[in-house]
Amino acid sequence: MRIRLFSLFAIASLLVSCAHTDTNNQCVPAPETSVFRFEDFAVYIYGGNDDSNPDIWEEPVCIERKKRSICKLDLSLIKGVGNGPGGLRVQVFSGSNERVLDVDIERCSVGI
Repeated sequence: MRIRLFSLFAIASLLVSCAHTDTNNQCVPAPETSVFRFEDFAVYIYGGNDDSNPDIWEEPVCIERKKRSICKLDLSLIKGVGNGPGGLRVQVFSGSNERVLDVDIERCSVGI
């Protein structure tokens, strides 16, 4: 039951949109932005809990390739990002429930 509720929370919190991008459709860094680089992608996550060494982010994931935003995922309570089978893996949590989401960057979709 707990996993099912968390899965519903994860699905409900996933929205694809274009916030955190400028008029040229580029991801916009802010002071609290962390940037991770994988292959030819830059992954921006926003709203870190600590300016100098964040370990939790509360805002969206914006993925950019060649200085052009290609995917934006509204995920909350992000613990980290890394390489995954579709190109990117995002670790999220809610309370004591943690999930690892595989992101297909080309389709801007998440597998749960």
